Amino acid sequence: MTDSERNKQLVRRLFEAAYTHYNPKTLDEVLAENYVHHPTAGADLLGREALRRSMISHEKAFPEGKVEIHSMVSEDDIVATRLTFHLTHRGEFWGIAPTGNPLRMKEMMFHRIENSVIAEGWNMADRLGIARQLEAVQDDSLPPGLRGK
Repeated sequence: MTDSERNKQLVRRLFEAAYTHYNPKTLDEVLAENYVHHPTAGADLLGREALRRSMISHEKAFPEGKVEIHSMVSEDDIVATRLTFHLTHRGEFWGIAPTGNPLRMKEMMFHRIENSVIAEGWNMADRLGIARQLEAVQDDSLPPGLRGK
């Protein structure tokens, strides 16, 4: 197996552990202890434990889920992934009470591998699309260019 394939496999394990099977112990195997996550908005998550806490909070809001990986590209120490999370909103998320709505969370994520573990991650999520699906924003309150179909 090439380094590129090993790196992609490592990132797949993170997605499965963090967002499908909610297995916090796997984080110890795939993330550096000083892992840094750079989210679309808000403060960086510093350390593996910070991501573990975020994952546990995510599981409360979306107790069942599936990750659909559309494509992965690995070059040098970076793995880029285009994916969709298929979730159901069952608990509070971003201060939004549970709606029971299905949620399709589209993201682009990049992970940097160092010493055979994930050392850093960046994500770009469609936050407006998420807010729409959770009924936190109505299209008629948005400028025309931001309205849905």
